[in-house]
Amino acid sequence: MVLEVLDEEGNPCAPGEVGRVVVTCLTNFAAPLLRYALGDYAEVGEPCDCGRAQPVLRRIVGRTRNMFRRPDGKVLWPHFGTAALHRVVPIRQFQVRQTAIDRIQLHLICDEPLSEAAQLELVAILQRELEYPVHVEIIRCARIGRSEGGKYEDFVSEL
Repeated sequence: MVLEVLDEEGNPCAPGEVGRVVVTCLTNFAAPLLRYALGDYAEVGEPCDCGRAQPVLRRIVGRTRNMFRRPDGKVLWPHFGTAALHRVVPIRQFQVRQTAIDRIQLHLICDEPLSEAAQLELVAILQRELEYPVHVEIIRCARIGRSEGGKYEDFVSEL
């Protein structure tokens, strides 16, 4: 197996850079996978002190479907602290969805109605985490679905 971390132009990333993870299987002759993109993004680490030549991953930063894209081209993988949101209103569950390059929806399951002040505070928390004054639509709902794989994700990009 060969693992590579590539930038948007397909070039290898240097230590400290984040890129998409691709793999090539060297043993599957019937159905070879050449530079198969997993949908993951990782940060390349410094070479190992042991002298091995294999790539080093410093960290896995996230999946394509969980990547927030800003209009200026910057991307990030947001992690919303539930504690910050709970300080505003008791939330049972939430999910943030990016529906357009400058728009997100905050889906909330909560028992209390949201005051105007609470809504403004939730918007401020999301904009601070995303480092962008994105338009936020707050939607109260009874249920938040899971992915096809059965996973609950607190951020999903629909772009």
